Amino acid sequence: MTKTINAAIVIYAVLCIGLGVEAYMAKQSLPSLMGGGGIGILELVSLFIWTKNPRVGRIMSLLVALGGMGRFIKPFFTEGKIYPAGVMVIASLVLIGLLLAGHMQAMQAKRDNPSA
Repeated sequence: MTKTINAAIVIYAVLCIGLGVEAYMAKQSLPSLMGGGGIGILELVSLFIWTKNPRVGRIMSLLVALGGMGRFIKPFFTEGKIYPAGVMVIASLVLIGLLLAGHMQAMQAKRDNPSA
């Protein structure tokens, strides 16, 4: 599960950076470039932190994904914008779901083997 979550974080980070660059190229939107790049970089930093402190790294990744989703959830539901709002909401939900599933799996393993 760890490799899957790490891969999902990298894919999410690249997606955010890519969408930010695309918005900048298409509409000269510097806030989109900074937002997408910032979210992507923070997700990659969370992977680095995960190697030193797994709990902090995963919590950081979760919070960044929630923030990314929070930015796009209103246009997705009120205006029905599929791109980029829907893409970001769905990608964020997938990452959040994987992070929560990984947490539940780790807690179950801890309950099954309390001495470890």
